[in-house]
Amino acid sequence: MISYNIIGLGSFADERNITDPSATSYVLDGLIVFTEYEIRIAAYNIEGVGVYSNPITQRTAEGGKMKL
Repeated sequence: MISYNIIGLGSFADERNITDPSATSYVLDGLIVFTEYEIRIAAYNIEGVGVYSNPITQRTAEGGKMKL
């Protein structure tokens, strides 16, 4: 599970659920270009969502995509 938000908005409202258990990276798309985001991840299984990581900060480049 990836949760992300634009820095300064105060809450992690957007989430993406990655269903491929072998995935080691993920591309967030549909983001606003040249904007700073906070991103955090958590494990997700039949028990639910685990504890989220501390957030990292990334700035989108041209095209509004970010590879994690």
